This record gives sequence, C-alpha cells and structure tokens, in this order.
Amino acid sequence: MIRSEGILADRVILMARGCTWRMAIHLVERETRAAKPIRVAIFVGLVCGFWFFVANPSRASQLPSYGEQDVLPSPCATDPDFREFEKLQADAYQTDKALDFRIVLSPDFQDDVAKKTINVLRDRSHERNMVYPVTPGILRDLQAEMTHIKTPTCYENRAYYYLIRHIAYDATLASFEIGLPLEEPPKFGSLPSNDINAYTYLTRRGQGRIIAINAQLFNFISKMTKLAASGVDLRMGREMDSEARIVVEGLLDISYNQNAKDAFVNSVLGLLRGRPIAKIPVEPSKEAFVAFFEGAMERFVFAHEYGHIIKHHVSPKIFIPMGATGNEEHEVLARTWKQEFEADVIGSQLLIQLLRGGGADNPDARSYYAFGMKSPLFFFECMELLDRARFILENRTMPPVLSEEDKALVRSCADRTMSPAASRCAVEVLGTHPPAWLRRERLEKVIKDTLAQQPNRKVTALAAQKADEMIFSIDLFWRATSRQLLEQIVKQANGN
Repeated sequence: MIRSEGILADRVILMARGCTWRMAIHLVERETRAAKPIRVAIFVGLVCGFWFFVANPSRASQLPSYGEQDVLPSPCATDPDFREFEKLQADAYQTDKALDFRIVLSPDFQDDVAKKTINVLRDRSHERNMVYPVTPGILRDLQAEMTHIKTPTCYENRAYYYLIRHIAYDATLASFEIGLPLEEPPKFGSLPSNDINAYTYLTRRGQGRIIAINAQLFNFISKMTKLAASGVDLRMGREMDSEARIVVEGLLDISYNQNAKDAFVNSVLGLLRGRPIAKIPVEPSKEAFVAFFEGAMERFVFAHEYGHIIKHHVSPKIFIPMGATGNEEHEVLARTWKQEFEADVIGSQLLIQLLRGGGADNPDARSYYAFGMKSPLFFFECMELLDRARFILENRTMPPVLSEEDKALVRSCADRTMSPAASRCAVEVLGTHPPAWLRRERLEKVIKDTLAQQPNRKVTALAAQKADEMIFSIDLFWRATSRQLLEQIVKQANGN
C-alpha cells in the first residue's frame, strides 16, 4: 500500500491542447531466436489529456457535452474477479453526486482524448533532437492499440487502462528478469478517488488479486515533479555542479521568486482540497527529464504492489472510504510496517531492473535512466511534505519537528529492537502507516549501492546529482513557503 491519507488531488480535466506534453516509456519485449527478451525503448508523447483528471463541478459548464456524461453504464465484466471489481468501481462513481468523475466514462470523451493524443504526437513527430523520434510506425501502432483496446469493465477509461497495462507489463517483465516471477500476475484497474494511493484487493472468492490505482495518484506525481523541475537546471554538464551553485540557483528560482512560491502554495492547497490547479509549465529543455522521472515513479508505485504479492504477504482486511466523496467503504488489505518496507525494496529492485536494462540497450540515453533511479526517494519526500501540509490544514499550526530521539524511537520500532509491548512503539507500528521519511531513509542505501555499480560512473553521477537537486528543490519550496501556506489557510478559515 502506498498511502498519504487525506491528500486530495485536483479534479480538472486537462484537455490535450491545454498542457505540456508528457512521455511514457514502454518497454516492449521481443523474442529472438535465442529466446532472450530485447527491450526497445519507445518514447510515446502522451499529452496531458491522457490524464483525464476530472472536472471540478464549478468548471462543468466549460466542458464540452458528450451526451453520456451523467449516465452510468451497465456492468459488463465477464471475468469473475473483474465482476467484483466493477461493483467496487460502480459504487465509487455512484457516491460522486457532483459528477466529478463520471464524464471519463463517456465513449465520446474517450474517443476525443485518443484523437487529440494522436494529433499532438503527429505534431511532435516533426521535431528534431528528440531523445527518441516519434516515427510513423509508432504512431500507427499507438493509434491501433488505443482504438481497439478492450477494458475488463465498463467502468474503466480506455486511456487510463492503456497506461496502467503498460506499467504492469514493465513490472512483470522485470520480475522475471530478476528471478522473482509471480505465480499468477495480478489483474489491475483504476478507481475514481481523491486519495493518493494504490491498493491490492483480494476478491471475495479469495483466488484473485486486483491492483487498483486511484485516479489522483498520477496527478500528484505529475504536479510535484513539475514544481520541483521549475527550480532545477536539468541540463547535463560535463562536470558536477558545486553545492554553492545549486543553492544559489535554488534561492534565485524559489526563495526569491514570489511567483514560484505562490504557485507552490496554490498547488499544495489544490492537492489537499481537491480543487483545480493551474497549469504548471515545463521548459522544453526539461520535458524529457520530467517525463522520465514521472514514469519511473509511476512504475515504482505499481511495482511496490507487486512486491506484496511476490513476498506472499498475508494481511488482515480493513474497511476504507472509497469514491470521490468517501461515502462508500470497501475492504482492502492492512499491511504491517515490515510488509511495507519489504514491498518498497522489491518495488525499487523492479524499477532498477527496468532502468538498468533500458540504459544498457540505449546508451545514448543512459543519463535519463540513471536519473530515474532516485525517483522513489523524491516520491517519499513529496509524500512527507504533503503530510506536513495536511497537518497545517487540519490544525492551523505548524507540524511538530521530530527530534533525533524521536526518530531513533521510530527506527527502533521499525527494526523491532524495542519491545512490542512498549506503548509508544505499539502505537507507531500498529496505528499508522510507516512515515514517508523513514521509507525514504531505508531505500537510500539500496539505490546508492545500485548507482555505484553502474557503467560510465561519471554520467551516472551527473544524472544522480540532478535527481538530488529535484529533492533539494521540492524541500526548498517547502522551507520557503510553509509559513505562507499557514497564513493563507488561517486567512481563508477566517473568511478573509
């Protein structure tokens, strides 16, 4: 379970022409005569319209009418496991009285997104100096797949399912390559929910598993990555940047830039409250790095869920609120801290395998793959910051700062070096999910050791430094704006 409780992402449909393009890495396995899988890294320019994060009711009048937007479909799943999951999806949509998410089920809307995606790709195919060119063959294959893809339920959006399917394929391929194959790959789908999360559901038959990605999780990843990139020079130089230069650039781009700070505060509040967030522009020179970083994080989140299955984690069931409003509850598996840490390690191993293989097959783009290896650390840093912001929103005061003694206690609880009977430890381990800072801390050594083993250490070190700068950037945003965030929340609460 990847969780940040109470964090709500924006619900704005980002139509294809309305925001910066993005890419996803599709690792395609081809069998040779030697029966060895060969990855062909294909960059597909997926426009933000692909992220059909749905309109806030206040913007509904600005959206085109697709006819079916307020009519929910009849269930159509034939697979027994997906019949159960479709009921869960339907419950989530039906709790959404404001129709925030229902428009994504319109066939006309889905066709419109697919057409605009292809059109933007076609426009991009004429550009030079792309990391990977968008060839006519790629366009034909993508158009055919998006047109003919069949979703397992009638409550699934084709474009979203297309994306998750490719991410699932990547995780499955990596699990075979590192010798951790699943006995039976799980099924997957999406849920319309404001919770930034992913869960593995056991069907009531007890024989099937479905990994469900909440619709707002990828939006959270995209927003935080673009915000951090705005404060980083992602151009790869020949030498490592000095710490002084990194700090100076951060101060100029963030601390002394009120527009940037306002954008960060407004974005965080939008994520917390589920309100529309203004477009976050990305400079053309940063687009490829941003796309790689986002894609790597998405794969880590999905691979984390694979980790639970690979480790055969047995967990009790709990009820959690589902849907846009959270009025409906459904059963999910309650993971222990130990299980979460194990799944984090497996997830990072699967991601690293994908990125190492991609870098080996595409040496000219090796820096992009090395850059992505630190994306799980950035992900947990962002989760930590959003949790702090949620504390401010709920308590109208700054969150407490953990002392080293407090952190040592949490670490000892996690390592089971403290008696489980100790009350504080029991509360920490049994009453909450692991804190994001601890999850990041425990993964750092795994990723550091992996980077040290990469070929062309200089390129790897330069790329890793850029990833560290992304983490520094998002943390600097927080330090520069946390008081401003508190003041704005208090002001709004007082009606000013």
